Amino acid sequence: MLLRRITKHVKDQNWFAVFLDFFIVVAGILIAFQINAWSDRQALHKAATSSLTMLLDDLNMDLQRLDVVAAAQTTRINAFRRATNALLEPQPDHEKIAVDINLGSDNNRTLLARDTVYDTMEKEGHMLALPSELRRKISTTYGYDFPALSTAGLQMDDNQDEVDSRCMDIYWDWDLGVPISEAAEDLARLRNCLANLRNYSSWYLGEAEGQYRQNADALKTALEAELGIEHTETQ
Repeated sequence: MLLRRITKHVKDQNWFAVFLDFFIVVAGILIAFQINAWSDRQALHKAATSSLTMLLDDLNMDLQRLDVVAAAQTTRINAFRRATNALLEPQPDHEKIAVDINLGSDNNRTLLARDTVYDTMEKEGHMLALPSELRRKISTTYGYDFPALSTAGLQMDDNQDEVDSRCMDIYWDWDLGVPISEAAEDLARLRNCLANLRNYSSWYLGEAEGQYRQNADALKTALEAELGIEHTETQ
């Protein structure tokens, strides 16, 4: 009907009416676009908020897991240090050394962060609905820090396997819990094996508890602020 009315106004050369009808058509289209855009933004914001809630849950679990990993690596470092020092004694207590070597070996724990929610946010465009500083914090922690820490964990595992096969298995009897040889040079090599494992753990612990931990804690605070949640310390 509007088209017929515009055609009639053109035939009548009523240009004002033509302009008015055309303006109504264009305005209607623009309003429809604005409504659709607003609806899309609202849907994106709602999806982003839901994702942030799940991301915070993941982050809290990752931070708790990081506490467990840090405690395990600290136990590992101390156990290998005690074993190394005990091997220097004139009459080493092999039973205590075996306990410490086994304790250190059993505590090679590393962090593999949960990244499913972050990957979904990237793929679905939820990150675009977030403030730029929050986007930066999320990308830093889940796009760089946690993947780097996971890579470091794989290096830890590879180093453990290599030292075990090329060093510990040669100089330490796992079944009897004693050095395979009491020769001074062999005991020195055994101490070097333990020092290698201890130093690798010290490196990993420094990475985990350094900038990576600080960035993750900062992200936790930012997520809680964005979601209007009172800040809580990770247990």
